[in-house]
This record gives sequence, structure tokens and C-alpha cells, in this order.
Amino acid sequence: MGLYEAKMWSQLFYDLLVPYDTRSKNEMKRAGYTTTDFLRMNIELFRDLKRFAEAYELDVPGIRRLDSPSAIAPCLSSLPGGQPLSRVLDKVFYSP
Repeated sequence: MGLYEAKMWSQLFYDLLVPYDTRSKNEMKRAGYTTTDFLRMNIELFRDLKRFAEAYELDVPGIRRLDSPSAIAPCLSSLPGGQPLSRVLDKVFYSP
């Protein structure tokens, strides 16, 4: 699956699929995610997210609040239900 197709699917299933580009994919590999298969990588990412949530007793809204733009820029309002899970995971590996 190519980059643009992966981004399209992640927009449709924003709580299930994490988009990534070459730079963030390299960061994921450095973190131990060795597969280059888009769906397999997402399965591994969400497996680890589940483990993280259980270890810190976070529910889905709690995980979504980990990416809170209003914490950095108070003029930005937070989404009522928090950020999509894919955005939270994407921020771990993406740096502009």
C-alpha cells in the first residue's frame, strides 16, 4: 500500500489506522516496529497502545486527551471527545 492510499484509509478509519510517511516510518523502525506492511504495523501499534492504556488505566477518552493542542496553545479549543487515536499515535513518531 502506498503512502497516499494509506493516508486515505486512515482518514476513513481515523480510530483504527495510523498514517505514516517515510520519516515517521523510519522512527517506527527505530522503535522496534520492523514490518513494512501498513496493516501489520497498525496492528502492532494498537496492540502496544492497548498495553499502555491498561498499564496506566486509561480509557479511550483518556488516550485521546494525550494529544491536547489546547495544553500548548490555550486559544485552540479541544475536541469534546479528544483527538482521534490515530493522531495520538502519529504524534509519537512524527516531528515536523
